[in-house]
Amino acid sequence: MSKKVKFEESSGNVFADLDLPDAEELHLKAQLGYEVFRIIEARKLTQAEAAGILGVKQPEISRLKKGKFNHYSVERLLTFLTCLSHDIEIRNTPTENKVGKIRVMKEEPKNQDVPDTLDEYDFSEGVRGKYADKNLIRLDDDVAKMFPDSKSFNDALRLLAKIVADHQKTEIPPENREEPDEEFIQDVSDEESIQ
Repeated sequence: MSKKVKFEESSGNVFADLDLPDAEELHLKAQLGYEVFRIIEARKLTQAEAAGILGVKQPEISRLKKGKFNHYSVERLLTFLTCLSHDIEIRNTPTENKVGKIRVMKEEPKNQDVPDTLDEYDFSEGVRGKYADKNLIRLDDDVAKMFPDSKSFNDALRLLAKIVADHQKTEIPPENREEPDEEFIQDVSDEESIQ
């Protein structure tokens, strides 16, 4: 004959189930601390490497790995996540409940939606702008449509710079001076005469 075991369904927050003070905050810290721990493990970082990234001493990483998240403020755990190249997004939404809840939601990286993405095309751990030329400028789509290539764009800027310099009676430094293409100037003149 089997014995019936009594149990109580969890609220989803073990700290609240145990009637601990500040249960919501403890639950939030546990969720954030677990995310920090999960990222460190996923990257296969040593404790020394993780400490360097987070700007703490190695024993702090050991404490995190043991789940002692209550030693940290929520703000500190959020800072750890940003140091590990994660963005933090805080949303405030109305609830139908008497009291709202605090949750940590994890967004999956976009490249996991496409199963055939090769590892060499996964730039999620990259540093933005690391290899970009310092003169790189992003054009808005409506402006980019007007210029089929970089030469036409540069010619237009040179012409604009010349007009501004003439208007302000200033000289363009010789090292920056380059005349726009005569063909481009003619095209602009033809358009002006049409109007």
